[in-house]
Formats: sequence, structure tokens, C-alpha cells
Amino acid sequence: MAETYADLQVSPDGHYAVAFIGASWMRKGDAPFFVPLPKVARKPDTIITVIDLERWRIVGSIHTANLEDTDFQGARILNGKWIVLQGSDNRSSPHYSVYLRRNRLISIPDLKPGSECTSQNPGLDERNPESAAAQSMRQRNDAACTDVLRETGAGSVEELESLIYMRHHTEPRSLRLRSLDFAPVPGLRTDGDRLAVAQEREMLEYFDHWSLSRDQIVSENPPLESPSHSWYGLYDSHERPYYYELDKFDAEGQKLKGRTARNLLCGDPNLQGRRSACGCRVDDVSEEQHALLIYCRTQRGDFDGPLQAQWLSVFRSDDLSAVGFVRLSKDKETTETLAVGDGRTYILVVELGQTIRIYAVPSFP
Repeated sequence: MAETYADLQVSPDGHYAVAFIGASWMRKGDAPFFVPLPKVARKPDTIITVIDLERWRIVGSIHTANLEDTDFQGARILNGKWIVLQGSDNRSSPHYSVYLRRNRLISIPDLKPGSECTSQNPGLDERNPESAAAQSMRQRNDAACTDVLRETGAGSVEELESLIYMRHHTEPRSLRLRSLDFAPVPGLRTDGDRLAVAQEREMLEYFDHWSLSRDQIVSENPPLESPSHSWYGLYDSHERPYYYELDKFDAEGQKLKGRTARNLLCGDPNLQGRRSACGCRVDDVSEEQHALLIYCRTQRGDFDGPLQAQWLSVFRSDDLSAVGFVRLSKDKETTETLAVGDGRTYILVVELGQTIRIYAVPSFP
């Protein structure tokens, strides 16, 4: 019995798309008594496939199980030519409340192994970023991963993890506070209290990255940082019927533009059914092509109910106006990204275990 996941990313130069399809098999002690396990334990495995977007063909594929016995849980394309993978080190028994994490580089497009290192991470309950122990651990991690940090351009292992799991650097203070818009926590009297809650939510997404369900992703709804360090986010417009406010911020978190989105997102009667929970999140941006990709889904009753519909909407990243949408099958688990080829913008959609679908975005005047 295995848990599966999928992810899809595009290199910064737009030449390559990289698909990650993986599985982690249950080990003895993890599986229920009624689940038969293989006689020989299988290694966790992630299949990494590189697609040339200029020629629209697969140029290489590897299995991480052939490299080492590591349950990779996150990956990110960094510095234009490296895939950085991070996961639990299955070869070592962690010290009490400390988890060992493997960091490994794979080159693009030839998929050759690069630098690697092992870093440490405390459990969530023991994490206090201001403690002397936490500061000492960060220094040891950075020293152990000097080569990996140099190749990826990350300033620290902490920053590397943020880029892998959250897809961005640390959010500006104002945006971290706004992350509590949809689920305000009672009893938080100061901004310091609210920031502590926001950080706790971030950490949960850090370490469950590839196992987070899509309903968790849209309900947490983190903003997206662009390559130019602008931020795009969806927040409560406080209008009824329920609408999102789509906002753009600068690198310091100052608001540049904002628009209440009445079409193509939650609140649009042509897309959202009755008696359903609706959630969206910003998934990708191409400022060069002025395209902003947003994923949405509806579930009956609340986010624990069955999936009713899921779709992708495209907005302009400059004036935040609506462009169009793609309806996805509600029976398929998907991951998606923007890509540029032949001077045009495309949406690439991977259906887990099925196929890659390509949709063209209309050209902008």
C-alpha cells in the first residue's frame, strides 16, 4: 500500500518542465493489520521526468530509489539548473525530537546527481526559532550544506526549506498577518500572538508538503511570490455573496493593486454550486506574459465533503482582470503550472497516473 503525490514545475528560462510523480510504501508498524505488505520492503520512489517545452518531448527520466533510500517530500527548481530534493533520511534513526533530512541536487536537463548533505530539524512541538539550541542547529546545518547552498543560491538551509515547501522566501509581516483572514483565531490580542499562529500554520505545510490534500491547500491559501519578488494573494473581500479580493503587493508587502473577483472564482454562479464550500489559491505567475494562474475547487457542505468541481482560472498579473478558465475532471488528482513556448502562454496539467494536458492561453493585446 502506497501514498502517491504529483508536482509539476517549469525552469525559470521556460525551456523545461519537470514532473515529479512519487510513492511511499508503508513499512512494518505503519500499516493496519488488514493491509498485506510485500515480503521485501520497497524503497520510497520519486520519478523525475524532464520535458523539453520547445520540442514538446520527454528528454530524460530517473527513479530516486536508484540513488538512495530517502522518502523525498519536496522539490524545487532553483538557480535555473538544479532540482533540489529534500526528504526524511530512512538510513538513520533520529535523535529524540530531532529529524534528519537529506538534501540532494539533480541537474537539469541531464538529471545527473550533484551535491548532497544531511541537515537536522526539530519536531514542531520543540521548535523555538529564538532559542540558543535552534540558532546553533541552524549554524550546523548551514556548515554541513555549504556546497548545496552555493549551487542553489539559497542563503541558509532555513531559506532553502522555505523555497522548497512554500515556493517563496519569508513573507512580509503584513502578509503573514493577512493569512488569518479566512479563519480568525479568537483570543489573539497582539500582532505578536497572530504571527505565532501564522508561523505554526506555515510549519504544518512545510513538513506535510506533498501529502497535503487540495482542500487543505485552498483553505490555508498562502500568497505567491513572483521571480521579481512581487506577491499575489487571495483574501476575503467581506462582500456577499462570498467573493475573493485579488491583490498584488511589492516585496515589502505594500499593496499595489486590488480587485474584487466576481467572475471565474468563488461566488461565480456559473462555476460554484449551491450548498458547497469553495476555495481558491494562486498557483503560478508569468509576469513576462502577464498571466496569473489560480486553482479552485468546491466540495459539498464543507471541505470534508465530496469534491463537486475543480477548475483553473487565468487572470492578468498587471491589472488583475479575468481572462478565462479550464474545467478539470472531478475524478482526477491534478497538478498544474504555466509555461511559455513559441512566444505563447500555456497551462500544463498533469493528471496523476494518466497524462499531461496542454491548454493555450489567449494572447493579450
